[in-house]
Amino acid sequence: MMLRSAMIGIIVGLVAFGLIGCGRVHHRTTAAPGPISYSSVLPREYDVIQPFEESRRQVFLLFWLIPVKEGNGVQIAAEQIRRTGADGAVNLQVNSSTDLLDFFVSLFTVGLVNSWQVEAQGDLVRFREPAAM
Repeated sequence: MMLRSAMIGIIVGLVAFGLIGCGRVHHRTTAAPGPISYSSVLPREYDVIQPFEESRRQVFLLFWLIPVKEGNGVQIAAEQIRRTGADGAVNLQVNSSTDLLDFFVSLFTVGLVNSWQVEAQGDLVRFREPAAM
């Protein structure tokens, strides 16, 4: 009986490990209300109106396969542009990380629920009006 339980545990562990190894994250983005640049280069001259920094927890089901709560960096920047009425965003930096809480949630749910923290920061800009000639 104990050998059977051990074999079932090993099989379940191998299947879970195999599914985790095959998972991938696909970031979907919506149309932003203005241009977003990971550098300071935009096609027009601009003034920085304010910096922004926001973090969100992104949640997935079934070994990272089904996104439950969206929140990637470009979506965060697009919402900041809409919220402030800016014309665009520059110097966008996006970091994704897991912490101890994410690890224990994934461990406790045997990979059925997974999460990570997404942090986005950058500068919101307003375009300068072209000089009249």
